[in-house]
Amino acid sequence: MKRYLAFAPLSLCLMAFECQPPQSPGQNIVYRDVEKQVPMPCPVTEPKRPDPLPKPLPSDLGALVDVLTGKLLEYAGPGKYADQAQSALDICIHPVMIGHPSAVVNH
Repeated sequence: MKRYLAFAPLSLCLMAFECQPPQSPGQNIVYRDVEKQVPMPCPVTEPKRPDPLPKPLPSDLGALVDVLTGKLLEYAGPGKYADQAQSALDICIHPVMIGHPSAVVNH
C-alpha cells in the first residue's frame, strides 16, 4: 500500500504533462489595438404624441369629421408631431458638423 501512495504524486505529475496541448513551432500570437467608432446618442427628445381619439366616437357624421380633422391637424399640421419627429430623425441620422459643406440640408 505504501508503494502505491509513493507513486501517486509521480503519476499525477506525469498526467499533467500528458494533458497539455503540444506546442507546434511557428505559432505566433499577435495582439493589435483596433479603433472602433461607436454611435453617439441622439441629442433630441421625443416629441409628445397627440392624445388618442375620444371614446366613444361621435355617431353624428359631421361631429366625427370634425374630430378626425382635428386629430389629423394635431398630427400633420405645420410644426406638429410629424414635423417634430421628422426634424428629430434628420438631426439623429444626419448630424450637423459646423463649418462642413454637408451642414446645409436642402428639403
